[in-house]
Amino acid sequence: MGHIEIQPGVKRSPFPRAQTLIKLPAGTYIYISGPMSGYADFNRRRFAELAEKFRAMGLVVGSPPELNELHGLSDVEAYSEYMRGDYREICGYDAMFMMVGWQASVGCNRELRIATEMALAIIFEEGRVSI
Repeated sequence: MGHIEIQPGVKRSPFPRAQTLIKLPAGTYIYISGPMSGYADFNRRRFAELAEKFRAMGLVVGSPPELNELHGLSDVEAYSEYMRGDYREICGYDAMFMMVGWQASVGCNRELRIATEMALAIIFEEGRVSI
């Protein structure tokens, strides 16, 4: 990955390797982690909005709704099938973006734990990053 700027004056995440970031170089692979279960249309609209913004910044985006479709997963697959695919995808990314509401999502917390263990750069949406 290239140079990453850390936003000054922002508290660090409680996760040891997580950082609040404001700029990622073009070509960075970023995975969007966000809540899906219990949201209208599995929160696809918000994932699509973020993916569009990140692509406009020159980033390579991994969005679970898009990845599920790419791998032929429908809305009725077992939860474990979605998560297996997500975990495999995370391995190929440089950074993870945590959408608002991630704290209440079991899947997001699992994804964050994996990303942290793999030393991916972590970006938290909650008022810390403007995109």
